[in-house]
Amino acid sequence: MYIMSNMDIFLSVVILVIVPLLLGNAFCGVFNKENSLANYYIYGYMVLFGFMQIVSVPLVLMMQPYRYVYYAMIGFIVIFSTVGIVLRISKADIKFKKITLIEAICVVMMLLASFYFLSQTFNHQYYDDDDSRFLVNVSDILVTDAMYLTDPTTGDITDWFRYDDSFKDVVAPWATYIALLCKFTNISVPIMAHTIMPLALYALAICCWWAISGNLFNKNKMYQSMFVIFILMLIVYGSYQEVSYGEIIAQNVFVKFLSRIWQGKSVVASIGIPAMFLSLFDFYDNRNIRNTLAVLIVNLAICFMSSNGTVIGAVMIGGFSLAYMIVKKNFFIGLQLAILAIPNFIFYLVSSFVRAIGG
Repeated sequence: MYIMSNMDIFLSVVILVIVPLLLGNAFCGVFNKENSLANYYIYGYMVLFGFMQIVSVPLVLMMQPYRYVYYAMIGFIVIFSTVGIVLRISKADIKFKKITLIEAICVVMMLLASFYFLSQTFNHQYYDDDDSRFLVNVSDILVTDAMYLTDPTTGDITDWFRYDDSFKDVVAPWATYIALLCKFTNISVPIMAHTIMPLALYALAICCWWAISGNLFNKNKMYQSMFVIFILMLIVYGSYQEVSYGEIIAQNVFVKFLSRIWQGKSVVASIGIPAMFLSLFDFYDNRNIRNTLAVLIVNLAICFMSSNGTVIGAVMIGGFSLAYMIVKKNFFIGLQLAILAIPNFIFYLVSSFVRAIGG
């Protein structure tokens, strides 16, 4: 049984908690977002994933070593975090709204429900063939310093992206993020992917629900807590299905929604889509260049998580643009927002090209 050292714990907290909060602080300062720990955590991850997409995809396609991605990300984290710290010191405007006793009690109840949810997901984790592919890709990246040039089923090293799912991986290189976590902490891939990273991503999903409920209930923390508890109860009590031979297995939509959150498609479902809703809410309330760029960054983050995110991001932006045109009667602004989906079509074309050449 592997026992984490104090250094393992410290480095994991740094890369999974402190770094996103620092990046989120910088993002909220630059993009004029509301000051809250939930926003810092959400947008910190979105800017991290968005920048990884910008860096990783070109380097993957040029078949460059993974270490270039790693060093670029470390440099970005240091520089952007420093910008955020300097910006906050110069403004000195961080203020958090006080809450009433009943709101505090509701928040505590929500946190207790969240801890219970985490215990359930750890006791009933779900694995499938895709899971093996993700972990093999990460391990191969760390061992060979190359990205997606090894067939995860046979171990054959190729001169092009020729295994079955490579056309999806090269435009949604989610494994590079898990590799960053493992390289930074020196923790093995299975432990990081199945035990440590899910804790941070579950917390991120809960933050997304909290932030969305803030838009729905006008920042009423009592209603926000009730909303999050309701979602948690759906997942805890709706996640398992008993089959005829009595074995409890995880098959329904909620399991794929969260219990295998180390896979990119699950990150899209549980985190990417809610984060996109948040950025679109902000754009609808206040149309400006900052909120437009925020939508673009979240869109890139969704594309990074999974190739499914490439399509989902385009559909969400396209659908919102159409609704905006109808409600606001402003064709130009709706078209301006739709342009943000251009990266999605580029990634789709690149994916199709890689599949054609690889096949």
